[in-house]
Amino acid sequence: MDENVVNHWKQNLPNIIQGYDTRDIWNVDEIGFFWKGVPNCSLVLQGKKCKVSKLAKERFTIAFLYSAIGEKFKPLVIGKL
Repeated sequence: MDENVVNHWKQNLPNIIQGYDTRDIWNVDEIGFFWKGVPNCSLVLQGKKCKVSKLAKERFTIAFLYSAIGEKFKPLVIGKL
């Protein structure tokens, strides 16, 4: 991340959230988990080929929601088996 961008946000964030109650400020983070996406090969010796196949599409998306005062929801899991 560019340090100038980070410093810009650090300076301007108080102005952006001004007027909002702290309990109304939330953050959502998500992560994709490819549970069948294990590699089909690891280290390959020189001269040998690693066969690449179609990537597995079985995945879960997990979302985490937290407030600025420490409230949190149970993680939201989206996916199918």
